[in-house]
Amino acid sequence: TIEHVLDEWNELVELRKPQVVIVHVGIVDCAPRVFLRREASFVANIRFAWLRDRIFKFTHDHRRRIVQCRRKVYVPLPRFERLVQQVVEKARENEVQSLVFINIISPPDSVEERSPGFQSNVIAYNQVLQAQTKHDFVSLIDLNGGSDVLTVDGIHLNERGHMLLAQRLSEHVTRMTRIK
Repeated sequence: TIEHVLDEWNELVELRKPQVVIVHVGIVDCAPRVFLRREASFVANIRFAWLRDRIFKFTHDHRRRIVQCRRKVYVPLPRFERLVQQVVEKARENEVQSLVFINIISPPDSVEERSPGFQSNVIAYNQVLQAQTKHDFVSLIDLNGGSDVLTVDGIHLNERGHMLLAQRLSEHVTRMTRIK
C-alpha cells in the first residue's frame, strides 16, 4: 500500500539517494474488502476452528453483498490522496530526479462481479496518481492494455505485463539519460 511506501521511505530512498524512484501501488489500497486487516486477523485467530470456518464460508458465500454494504478498502481515497502527495513532497525534499507512479490496471468484469465498486475505485485512485504528473519530475506509466492480456487473474501482472512494465521503465530511464 501507499502506507508501506512511506513506512519504508527512509531506508529505501533517504539513505540510498536514488535518482529515480518507482512507486507501484494502488490495487491493494483500493480493492473492496470483506474484512479490514485487523478484522481478518481477529477471525483467523479464533480458537474454535468450526466457528472460524463458518465465518469464512459465510463471507465467501456472501462476499458480493457484504462488499456492497460495507464499502471498505485498506486505504480510503482521501487518505490515499494525502499519502501520495506526501510521497511527492518527500521525493522533492530528497531531490529525486524522477518519481514514477505506475497506474492500477482495471480489473475485469469477473472481479467486479465478486467485488462491486472495484472498477470505479481503480478509476478514482488512478486519477489521484495522474494528478501528480502536474509536477515536472513526476511521471505516470499507464499499463491499461487489458487486464485479461496483462494479468494472470485480473489483478497480478503476468509475464507479458511484466515485460511491458520493464519496457516502459527502460524507455523512461533512457529518456532521462538523454536529457542530461
